Amino acid sequence: MVHNANKKACLNNDNLLYKLVDFVFIFIFFFYMAKKGFYPYSLAFINLQNLKHNLKIIKSLIKKPVKILIPVKSNAYGCGIVPVSKFLEQSGIDYLGAAYPYEGLLLRENRIKTPILVFSEVIYKQDYEMIIKNNLTPTVFTPASLKIFNQLGKKFKKKINIHINVDTGMGRIGVPFDEIFNFIKLLPFMNNIKLEGLYTHLSSADEKDRKFTLSQIERFKKVVSFTKEKNLNIPFIHVLNSAGIINYPEFCYDMIRPGIMFYGYFPDNKTRKNIKLKPCMDLKAKILFTKNVEKNTPVSYGHTYFSKKSETIASIGAGYGDGISRLLSNNGNVLYHDKKCPIRGRICMDQFMIDISNCTKPQKTDLITIFGKDKIKEIRLESVAEKLNTIPYEILCLIGDRVQRIYIK
Repeated sequence: MVHNANKKACLNNDNLLYKLVDFVFIFIFFFYMAKKGFYPYSLAFINLQNLKHNLKIIKSLIKKPVKILIPVKSNAYGCGIVPVSKFLEQSGIDYLGAAYPYEGLLLRENRIKTPILVFSEVIYKQDYEMIIKNNLTPTVFTPASLKIFNQLGKKFKKKINIHINVDTGMGRIGVPFDEIFNFIKLLPFMNNIKLEGLYTHLSSADEKDRKFTLSQIERFKKVVSFTKEKNLNIPFIHVLNSAGIINYPEFCYDMIRPGIMFYGYFPDNKTRKNIKLKPCMDLKAKILFTKNVEKNTPVSYGHTYFSKKSETIASIGAGYGDGISRLLSNNGNVLYHDKKCPIRGRICMDQFMIDISNCTKPQKTDLITIFGKDKIKEIRLESVAEKLNTIPYEILCLIGDRVQRIYIK
């Protein structure tokens, strides 16, 4: 009798929680609509408090004080480069990271004053002066760029801060390891250059086999030792990305570059470990239309799915034009009122269909959860990525402009 009463009280509390969550989302949704003057069909709720939590977790993993550079490239991993950068500036972050000069310029145009490191070397002539005028920090890895920045430093009567990227085995960009020592020897002749940073990028820090990563670190150590022999005082030496912070925290040097883990995700399910990151994004979309179909009714392009029985099919206001991978066709699930609903048929550019037969009283304009938290249940982005044989980074970066970002403080 008492057990039943307690169970009933718990159910009532759960219902109250559901209603509260619904109210909060509806309030945010309508406030956003009123502010922007239009009505979105798909939404990404970005939880800034979760980002704040992840920063604390990252700091706890490193056992000494270090500077932190947060990459905000590719629209802050799909979360919105300007709002996320403003949040980071208010949080007192040391550095921001941009892939290309125009990303750094966008931040300066939005009055963000935090130091910004541009990871790629300049390829357009006009970007050299733009970088200097906007106080961006360039990465340099060719003698030609080094000389141009030195000449511009003389022209503007200032020392240009640069970082040098050393390719210790990533095989992408940076000064090749067998050329870096001669490259460093050029620096004493560059009177208008200040070597503010030296870094490398780990290619395989998320792999179980540690051999190659340790060989990269050993190569980088040799470069650092060489700079000390040349009496170069470098304020920021940095190696560790997210996987490096998780698996090689002892090699932190002066600065770290947590990317995906700052946003609350792991590079993949292999590197999750027992680290309490909080995902920052809940991706949701509206129900546009529902209909009851009989057995053997085809759904979507190519008729790759026929209903197995009488089913209730809902059309959802998002598609591959919004970043929902077509590979999830007949291969994924969403959450609706905390119930798992399978994707039926091929995903279209603007919509996809789900089976909501197990849901009671479905309503047009209700929100379904593509990944993230619904009410209590959650779909982890890493699990979606594993299903698609890809990584969380790609899914986040593919989220389109039509998906309206809402920032929850």
